[in-house]
Amino acid sequence: MKTEKNIFFPIDLSVLRIDKVNPFNFYLKTGPSNNEYVLYSKKGSRFTEELRLELISNGVKIIYIPDADHVAYLEYVEWNLQNIVNDKSISTEEKSKLVYNSSKHLFTKLFHEPRIETILRTKKVINHLVDIIVSDQKTTEYLIRITEHDYATYTHSINVGILSLAFAKSILKNVSKKEFYNLRSGFFLHDIGKAVIPLDILNKKGPFGFNDWMIMKTHPQKGYKMLKKAGVISEEASAIVLQHHERTDGSGYPKGLKGNEISIFGKICSIVDSFDAMTTNRYYQPALSSFEAMKIIKEKMQDKKFDSDIFKQFVTFFSNK
Repeated sequence: MKTEKNIFFPIDLSVLRIDKVNPFNFYLKTGPSNNEYVLYSKKGSRFTEELRLELISNGVKIIYIPDADHVAYLEYVEWNLQNIVNDKSISTEEKSKLVYNSSKHLFTKLFHEPRIETILRTKKVINHLVDIIVSDQKTTEYLIRITEHDYATYTHSINVGILSLAFAKSILKNVSKKEFYNLRSGFFLHDIGKAVIPLDILNKKGPFGFNDWMIMKTHPQKGYKMLKKAGVISEEASAIVLQHHERTDGSGYPKGLKGNEISIFGKICSIVDSFDAMTTNRYYQPALSSFEAMKIIKEKMQDKKFDSDIFKQFVTFFSNK
């Protein structure tokens, strides 16, 4: 039996594929305070439908993987995603849930350990998501519907990546598949710079003081430098990472760009980024409805914070989902 002092990662049960061998140990939480871990399945064991049904009947939705097995799990997820994307026997709804849940752990790991190798591994996962968005309209629509509404930087990144790429695909008819792949790191990793912002600032419950706000406003440049060092950022993606907090009236950051100084990709991400942040539960405010969030963005658009033409197209796009 393991206690809380060991590091374990929560994994959605749906990620495990039936009749496949798991290359990692996985545990269940137990004990009077639910703070102890009991080994349920050893690495090398086959995960069967009977085991899945047993876990579900006992109310288990989350399993736990020890840190020592995280590399094996990440490799399993990469293989899993590729097979999920290509498996035509999986329903559209199930495929979208599997892809989304499989991605969450990788993005969580990335924001906890933003090393070059983790960035490169996450890029492979993003490629699978882009494959779906470019070629599978139905699964993309389900992905948009199931985006989580409890805010975390990693789920926010996935949500913004999915929604931004799908929206860009709908309005930029002349953009090639290759160009969409060039956008991937920008949309999905627009907030990667927050991985090196001190947690006491990132998780602050209340308004930022001047010094904290100055530090927070450095995350676009920090993110750009991280992705540049890893060699995974194109010119188009650079604009997204650096410009997703710019506003068309010049009130944004880091450079206070105005109007057409902001790329169309930066403008798209700024709207989607704001929309997702408002429609997810935060520690300081509950999630707004899509309608309420759109209303607030529209009010800010009247103050020329956002591009009016792109916003109108976003409303049309989202209302059709």
